[in-house]
Amino acid sequence: MLDELENDWNINKNSKVSSSIYDIAPDLSTLTNVYTLYIYDGSYNYNGNTYSYRYIKVIDDKGYNGLTQNQEFDAISKYSSHYLEEILKYNFGYIFSTLLSKTPIGVLTDWTLGNIFSVLRGRPDSAVVTSTKDGIYKITHTSVTSMTYYWIYNNSWRYIGAEAHCDVARTDFWAGNIGGVPTHESKESQWSTHTDGIWYNYLEDYINVMSWNPSFCNIKRLGSFSIKGENNSVTFTPRFAARPNDLV
Repeated sequence: MLDELENDWNINKNSKVSSSIYDIAPDLSTLTNVYTLYIYDGSYNYNGNTYSYRYIKVIDDKGYNGLTQNQEFDAISKYSSHYLEEILKYNFGYIFSTLLSKTPIGVLTDWTLGNIFSVLRGRPDSAVVTSTKDGIYKITHTSVTSMTYYWIYNNSWRYIGAEAHCDVARTDFWAGNIGGVPTHESKESQWSTHTDGIWYNYLEDYINVMSWNPSFCNIKRLGSFSIKGENNSVTFTPRFAARPNDLV
């Protein structure tokens, strides 16, 4: 499969052309058993010339999980003991660095447990809160990335770039002993992020340098983000496949 995908990146101009250059365009057909593919063809006019292009969107919806990531984080240390007042004052949060290409809009970047869990409200501040080896406050993230790959016809089909969109599901889960009372609560939320640019940016970026750099390829990375816990942190990196070969 890897060899077949490698051949899909750049198709030699000596390949036989029948009714259309799209007959020899990359189609990533070796991936159809594990991903859903959407193929888009067209012509683009730029600086007085017309260029043929193809881009293919890859969706991880067939159970292969090549573009799916799951991570659980104990945001409060295991075997810890606190007064409720202390826990409610502590700020947890996201750190969206420049590594993440597109910082999500409207995502709460820092929070307290009182913002999330109603079960903690209205209890005595002096109540002792304890956790076990399973942790008292867990944050689980699951991400699914969709990749889009771009080609342009320049004497042969040239692989010129990749972009990504990522959907993230988050679950906050509380399970602890508050002053002798067992308490559970969970809260779910979702958000998304994506790389910068739109489809014709990849074409224009390539056309601008193709005369002297025909192998130019613009791969825009998705990046990572961090989650800050009580006295710890973890980095979450959604799956990203820079080239079709990286999907298998």
